[in-house]
Amino acid sequence: MNHISKLEKRMDLDKNDGLCIYVDDKFGRLAVMQNDYAFDVFDEFIKDVKPSNVIEIGTAQGGLTCFLRSVLDKHCPACRLLSYDIIDRPWFTEFKKSNIDIRIENVFLNEYTDTTDYVRSLYSPQVSQLYCVTGLIKSTSLTFFQILLRMAILF
Repeated sequence: MNHISKLEKRMDLDKNDGLCIYVDDKFGRLAVMQNDYAFDVFDEFIKDVKPSNVIEIGTAQGGLTCFLRSVLDKHCPACRLLSYDIIDRPWFTEFKKSNIDIRIENVFLNEYTDTTDYVRSLYSPQVSQLYCVTGLIKSTSLTFFQILLRMAILF
């Protein structure tokens, strides 16, 4: 699918502007900090892999999160979408109504283990896993990140 046509605003890195506005059929206007071409890549990848779980680290404004939910609903609606952030935002309540599990927990702390145990419980070697690490990878809990590396495909 050509998602570029659904961009209301494209990023302009020459002007230090890494934000694009993607217009989604279900969620409307989404502010997303991704390369313009990432939408087609995610769509094709999800269509081919059909993951059973997607874990995103760094919900931020939630634009990519909502885009992922829309793509998952199209290609593999039973897939769980779990997103972690450290700041709760009022609109996250609406996201949760759309089958997005948003958790406000700091997975960036080395001593953090709750998420690690939860992620282990999701893992199944028989199904594909996709984890979108959109937060700062170097800041992510080493324990948490090492488990993700053993279990899944990381974006």
